[in-house]
Amino acid sequence: MRTEKHLGKCCILGIRTDSIEGTMRKIKGQNVNLQSEAHDVSHRKTKNCGHKRIEIDPNQIREVPLRKRRTIQSLAWVLNTNPTSVFRLLKKRIIRRHSNSIKPSLKEETKDLG
Repeated sequence: MRTEKHLGKCCILGIRTDSIEGTMRKIKGQNVNLQSEAHDVSHRKTKNCGHKRIEIDPNQIREVPLRKRRTIQSLAWVLNTNPTSVFRLLKKRIIRRHSNSIKPSLKEETKDLG
């Protein structure tokens, strides 16, 4: 099937001859008239590829008791997701950290005291 007629198309489009030959095989396998203009040569991965998004409702986080959402791991456990997804929400600022006013988080000036 590798002939000079595909070589001219490859030079014009700047792709390999294998790609064009694979496309021609798809067209011939569709049992349609080869002279017609419209052929479906799209790949079959369109619906089943890419990152599967995890949607977490903010109201679902509010319903979790405070003692079960103090750490990323405990919040992830209650939400039935992994800690990486919860951390990603923190980085995107969809959810935010809350520090204790009695025992605030470490800052540069308090690190030097300890």
